[in-house]
Amino acid sequence: EATKPDELAAVQRLVNEKIRGDIDVHWEEQSYDDALAGGAMALFGEKYQAKVRVVGICEPPADDQHHEPRCFSKELCGGTHCHATGEIGTFVIASESSVGSGLRRIEALTGALADAFVLEQQAVVGRLSKRLNAPSAELEERVEALRAELDAERHRVQQLERQAGRAEAGSLVEAAEDVGGVSLVVARVPAANIEAMREITDLLREKLKSAVVVLGAVVNDRPLFLAMVTPDLTGRVHAGNLLREVAAVAGGGGGGRPDMAQAGGKDASKLDAALDTARTTARRLLEAAG
Repeated sequence: EATKPDELAAVQRLVNEKIRGDIDVHWEEQSYDDALAGGAMALFGEKYQAKVRVVGICEPPADDQHHEPRCFSKELCGGTHCHATGEIGTFVIASESSVGSGLRRIEALTGALADAFVLEQQAVVGRLSKRLNAPSAELEERVEALRAELDAERHRVQQLERQAGRAEAGSLVEAAEDVGGVSLVVARVPAANIEAMREITDLLREKLKSAVVVLGAVVNDRPLFLAMVTPDLTGRVHAGNLLREVAAVAGGGGGGRPDMAQAGGKDASKLDAALDTARTTARRLLEAAG
């Protein structure tokens, strides 16, 4: 489970509190067993020598020098260290991620790098405040308002697409070709995505009852195809096989079930040629079976 933002904030506050305390950092060599018995942490499951280097960040007792010092951190480490926590300057958490099951890694910046990071974040907030015309304290509220507006616009666009799909389906029904009592619809449609194309085929299935439908559209500058065959005709026309042949004309591929298939191509300029292939092939299959 990812570390929660309030938990990260608590860690950052605690570390900076100890940095401001300017606590002495000391190190000494001990036997491995004595170090562990004294509370030192051996991280990462590393293998250690009989003698180990123990680094401690420990505050001396405030009242009685005979008491044990209170250690904020005490671990086995062979690396370099500052002489006191105050030398660190500032501690800023930059990221948090998973490093294994039940293990999280916090990456942070200190000193001049931490200062630069804070200045960069402040600059980002400043630019956002200017662009959104809102004080920094109100940015979150402003973003949520914009998201709500965007969701409302998306909903409105979806409704308009559905209305356009119903109108398109009505036009396609009127233009359907009769091939031995079967309705054949092959057309280029102004659909924005595959979902809009599916809605049109669903409407055509309801209205035409017995039909073979192949639709094509250019979505994100690439040709997209969708085929639908009503259950009574799947023994004569296999939607997946038909669409595989159609998509090949546009440099693509795909397939699917006997009654429903979709495919994509690479060359949008070949969309109309691919639909011509769909019309010719579907007509041939229907006439041969009839």
